[in-house]
Amino acid sequence: MGSSPSTARCWPEQLDALAKLVPTLSGYRPFVFAKMRKLAPSADADVEFDDAEREAWLERLWAYVKTLPPAFNTEKSHVLYMRLDHDRKKGVYDAARFPEYLKFPRSYGYVNPKWIEAQRDRQPVSDLNADLAEALPHHRPIGNDEALVRDDFLHSFQRAAAAHLGDIGLEMMKPYTEYVRDTWLKPILAEALITSVQNNAEQWASLITPAEFQRLKDRVDIEIPSTNGPLFKPAQGVAPGAQAGDDVQFEVVVKNTPKLIVKIYEVNAENFFLTQRRQLNTDLNLDGLIANSEQTHTFDTGPFKRTRQTFKFPALTGKRGARIVEFIGGGRSSRVLLRIGQWQVLQNTGPSGDLLTVLDENGEQVKDAVAWLDGRKLTCDGKLGRIVVPFTQQPGMKPIVLADAEGTFATLAQFAHHTEAYVLVAQFHIEREQLLARREATLAVRTALMLGEAHLDPSLLTEAKLTVTSVTHDGISTTREFKDLKLTAGGVLTHDISVPERLAQLTVTLTGKVDILTAGGQKRDVSASHHWTLNGIEKTDGTNDGHLPKFRSNFVFELLARNGEPLADQQAVFVFKHCEFARTQSVALRTLAQKAGEMAGTTGGANPSSLRRAMNEPMEKKQAAPGGAAAGSNLDFLAASAPAIYNFLPDKDGFYFPATAKDGAKFPHYPVNVAVTGTSAATAKAFEFHVVAKLTQLDKASWDYVSQYGTDAEVFAFIEQNNIESLNLERIAWRARQSVDFFRKLEGLM
Repeated sequence: MGSSPSTARCWPEQLDALAKLVPTLSGYRPFVFAKMRKLAPSADADVEFDDAEREAWLERLWAYVKTLPPAFNTEKSHVLYMRLDHDRKKGVYDAARFPEYLKFPRSYGYVNPKWIEAQRDRQPVSDLNADLAEALPHHRPIGNDEALVRDDFLHSFQRAAAAHLGDIGLEMMKPYTEYVRDTWLKPILAEALITSVQNNAEQWASLITPAEFQRLKDRVDIEIPSTNGPLFKPAQGVAPGAQAGDDVQFEVVVKNTPKLIVKIYEVNAENFFLTQRRQLNTDLNLDGLIANSEQTHTFDTGPFKRTRQTFKFPALTGKRGARIVEFIGGGRSSRVLLRIGQWQVLQNTGPSGDLLTVLDENGEQVKDAVAWLDGRKLTCDGKLGRIVVPFTQQPGMKPIVLADAEGTFATLAQFAHHTEAYVLVAQFHIEREQLLARREATLAVRTALMLGEAHLDPSLLTEAKLTVTSVTHDGISTTREFKDLKLTAGGVLTHDISVPERLAQLTVTLTGKVDILTAGGQKRDVSASHHWTLNGIEKTDGTNDGHLPKFRSNFVFELLARNGEPLADQQAVFVFKHCEFARTQSVALRTLAQKAGEMAGTTGGANPSSLRRAMNEPMEKKQAAPGGAAAGSNLDFLAASAPAIYNFLPDKDGFYFPATAKDGAKFPHYPVNVAVTGTSAATAKAFEFHVVAKLTQLDKASWDYVSQYGTDAEVFAFIEQNNIESLNLERIAWRARQSVDFFRKLEGLM
């Protein structure tokens, strides 16, 4: 269900309504994955850089997955991990969300094994290595979550210590030791208290060994927290009122660093991308290089306290480029990549190659951008307004360097490099009514020459040729070629062809050649074809066949001979079956003599779906009194709720009449004839059915009435007094479905 195309087209609200109708779908993983995919942001949203879009997406996901049964613990833990990581990058540590995450059983060394064992028979263990890309776009397997859990514990303990200075200590671990090992958590608590509470570090030294305390005291921390953004926006223009760009600043967590040196190295991104052909990282070899700028900062916080320092670089605000910022102190160093500005590329395919449009951070086109591909510099085409990348003989995804004209800013991107592949598209049409033996038929052809997404002039085709091949039922093949074709864009090419006798197959092929510029002008064949199979009746012993053409909103059944002439006064038996019902309906009709080929009883045609509704939907009951019958006699007949394709139809359960049969309508009943050895033996009198709006008399002793309106006791009494084999038990099937006792008693009688 979840992977079906119909589910993929449903809105989230429709999936919710479906889950209410079929509650078991909530435990069906493909359905759950389909619903989770529907909660993803639109294609225009970039959840990697748009915090608001990402947070709204995670809110929607958690609101849904938290309602799922424990069988989906893996999905729940992944979503909650994503939300905790998202909050951590914003500097938010939710006091309620983190304990909720800890309650999911996970097989890691820090998790309390007693908790895992106690939950093993209650709920499944979460798999953080599971690949949920099918349900969570842009999400990768988590792997080990210990770093996130440790960071959350540190901040939770530090926050608690700052708020309740008199209530801190080992008691702070109690809410969590059910889920994690106390031996793993105790050093984290000690570190949180020792590095956060000023002048009280020795008070908590007893929580760890003297050696661990000394190592913590000597440890130097220069950490780059995840709260730092990966990208800064540059200035947008120099005109008054233009955006000045984001303030460039970084937060760094430092400990035991009385002196911190900050060096900034400007990176020639264009040269790096052209030589290394990979993205920038902090692993650049800076030995021997002179920093573009250098700062020195001092901190008097002692060897224990961890502090978060903010470093601002106003001189870099608005200036595009890539820089490495290195923080050095206490014998350690940490680096961060500072990127101001990022371009991206959009592409489509044109006649001359791949057309690239370079966009800036606001989605605006960069008209003076250049592109470097395999050492070649490509500039913007003045007429097209885009960069043209010629086709290649080695297609595939390739890196491309986008840079400004001066080479002071560059971005490494990926694009799909296409080959020069021409496709000939042709639409062939011929009227089947023209395909008569020894006559002419007109073939119409509309052509289009495609190169990627571009429509080219079909006149670029050289040596264009149209080949028509006909094969008869006797195996005789005839081929005719048409050359010197005049192909135009949007035009229709027509040719008259001769139709042989006993035509079985007709194949039309349009061929031509195009020049491949990337192959030195080499010519390459292109073609398009179509195939018709005709006169299949010639392979059989049949002399006629039925056709169901549509005239306006109605259908008409036609019985045609081999040459297409209508056959009059011929019987045809229709058998109708509804896909949800076992019962079939047979109808014997005859073609009209006055309008040969159409079935008797039609009124301009009939829709078979109307007949299906007439057979399977509840019928409107009407009474018809046969003319000349004894006074007081009563017959029940059914008038269909949709137009039928016959005047009336006798059936074992009564007669069906069209809905157009109004009160007082008359229908002649043709006399029944009995013949013996071809000689008439008996004939019934002809009479008419008179249809009335309501029943004037009811035969309350009949099975038709008792089965529908009688009590259960009256039904069983009727069955016991009559031969059960002669009764239509389908009429009481609804009673058996409604009452188990009725079903069991009926089963006993059978």
